[in-house]
Amino acid sequence: MTAKTVSISGVIFNLENKPVRKANITLLNLENIPVVVETSNRKGRFAFKEVKPDFYYLEVKHPEDGQSRIKINPRRKRNRDLVLRLIIKPTPDLPLVYTYSNAKALETDPALRMKPVKTEVGSGKITISWGKRSQAKIYQLYRDDEMIFESNDHIFKDTLAVPGVKYCYQVMALGEHGFRGPLSPVLCISALTDVPRGIQTTVDKNKILLKWNPVEGAKSYNIYRDNEIVATSDEASFKDEEFCFSER
Repeated sequence: MTAKTVSISGVIFNLENKPVRKANITLLNLENIPVVVETSNRKGRFAFKEVKPDFYYLEVKHPEDGQSRIKINPRRKRNRDLVLRLIIKPTPDLPLVYTYSNAKALETDPALRMKPVKTEVGSGKITISWGKRSQAKIYQLYRDDEMIFESNDHIFKDTLAVPGVKYCYQVMALGEHGFRGPLSPVLCISALTDVPRGIQTTVDKNKILLKWNPVEGAKSYNIYRDNEIVATSDEASFKDEEFCFSER
């Protein structure tokens, strides 16, 4: 069963690995409202008792040694007392995420984990959409490992996608205070090529020469006669030498 309350305790150290006394430790909810405030003792220790296992930010500040911020996420079950060893710095590192256990801290926030993006393919464009996370403030969209879009919106039209070229997309959710989720699983897709245009025909005895405008992104062209494929051409032309006609 899930514990009704837990304790959050630990020791604060500075860059010289010495305990920090009189550091202000504040436990805040996700609205950044302080829930409880504590001051570390001469050994750098602090303790919050009878805490409801919920989402919190824990902020540590000291006027000389620096600051630190972490996030604490509840587990679905088996929430246990949390014991921390925190190092404060004048310029803090990227924030870490803890759970109510003594497992290793996480660099990315599971509460900001995203599912694979969804795509809708059109001629010369790919529309990418993704779900929302309640703790996300901003979403970053990546194409082939390069960020191409950042917004609080959850849809993007990639009009620079070259038809016929495969692109791989991922999305990342960003929360407050520098917390971020992992990149979503990769989804790869290609934009549709346009239809051939400017088709011209030239008849020469029993031959027909077909020509058309090259299509961007097309590697080859299928030629149909009476709704059946009769050939494939790598060029924007085709000579049908099996053309037959009768005189009347």
